[in-house]
Amino acid sequence: EQQRYPEKKHLPTYNRFLVTSRIEGYPKEAFKTYQHYEIARLTPEQIREFIPHWCRASVNRDAQDMSEEAIEREVKEKTQELLSVIETNEAVSELAEIPLLLTMLAAIHRKDAPLPDRRAKLYRVVIETLLQDRNRAKGTETLLDRRYLETLNVADAIRQLGPLAFYMHQHNSYPL
Repeated sequence: EQQRYPEKKHLPTYNRFLVTSRIEGYPKEAFKTYQHYEIARLTPEQIREFIPHWCRASVNRDAQDMSEEAIEREVKEKTQELLSVIETNEAVSELAEIPLLLTMLAAIHRKDAPLPDRRAKLYRVVIETLLQDRNRAKGTETLLDRRYLETLNVADAIRQLGPLAFYMHQHNSYPL
């Protein structure tokens, strides 16, 4: 059930903000007056409910001259394929419990890319997909906007950010 917030009519404007971060990403004491929530992991039932909806939206988005029957067949096929990978691969199943990563898994699967069976490879595919989708949306093949002097392609971004991510993982260090 959604919580309703009272209107603040005495203020000229009223803005609501939702700030998200990894749990390790910020000190709670820095935001003492804010309410803190943790997003729960998805249950297997929630994952099984999400996947068909995602597949339907994805197929409908890509369907141009497909009949309703063809759309239904593809939705069913994509749903079964993705659920099968998630349910038979423990590393993928663990990642699928995290809403953002489940969405990324579905996006990778939509492109007919095989989902790696090792977590490190899966993270690499997720990063590549994020960078490529971002670049495509921006209309550029670089990681950074054109207004910056330095540009990075996907391989350069991974090569430069990889050692930082490894160091942070090794030292349990997550800077603000």
